[in-house]
Amino acid sequence: MFGYYGHQPPVLLERPLCLVGFLGAGSVAVGSALGALTGLPWIDLDRRVEHAAGRTVSQLVLERGDRARQQLEGVALRRALDARPPGIISLGAGALRLPGSAAAVASEATSVYLRWPVEELARNIRRELDQQPGRYPEFMVRRSVVTAAGLSPLLAAREPTYAAATHTVDCLEKAPTTIAREIMALVGLDADLGGTTG
Repeated sequence: MFGYYGHQPPVLLERPLCLVGFLGAGSVAVGSALGALTGLPWIDLDRRVEHAAGRTVSQLVLERGDRARQQLEGVALRRALDARPPGIISLGAGALRLPGSAAAVASEATSVYLRWPVEELARNIRRELDQQPGRYPEFMVRRSVVTAAGLSPLLAAREPTYAAATHTVDCLEKAPTTIAREIMALVGLDADLGGTTG
């Protein structure tokens, strides 16, 4: 009976599982769902950055600039990739902008791009800003930019990095738990759990 009540995830990953996507892609909701379904440790990279900075990501960017955020993201990502046992990491929308970060994820993790049409991303962002006005530093000053037309150039610049992910999941009209189960099937976690997650 020793250790009977100790928490151990029912599955183990050989490599961390990184969720990547644009603003409004829902990597936090999907990561949380994956953690709940699998028992694997889950890391929200933006929260790690906030803990390190002692302020929200928006406050960090407004007070110290985007470069400060990128530097803290790089440190937080390195620690998350090194954590054992390997778990699920929800990356912020810009966490792969540093070449070293993108290379580390490509070589050390399995990654999943949460892909949405730009029109839906704009709707998601507006919905999130209604609930939490300071959610995205990109729109603290010019919220009027949150349109498909306004987002398209930024998405086009970042999408090649997202598209280099190991897997891509189209998320339109899917709940976070549905997306999580699809990811589990892609990486073989449903089989590890005895096929009970389908």
